[in-house]
Amino acid sequence: MLTLLKQEKFLLLALLAAVVAAMIFLTLIVSAINLNDGETNAIEGMTHFVLFATFIMLSLLGF
Repeated sequence: MLTLLKQEKFLLLALLAAVVAAMIFLTLIVSAINLNDGETNAIEGMTHFVLFATFIMLSLLGF
C-alpha cells in the first residue's frame, strides 16, 4: 500500500512538472511574440493576465 502511494505521488509530481513546463514555455513564446515590436497594448497585457490567472488556477487545483 505504501509503495502505491509513493507511485501516485511521483506521478502527480511528474504531471505537475509537465504542466508547469508547458505554462513556462507558453509564456515565453507569448512574451517573445508580444514584445517583438517593442510596444504593447491592452490586448497583449490581457493575454499575459489570462496566462497568469490560468497558472494560479492550475496551481490551486493541484495540477
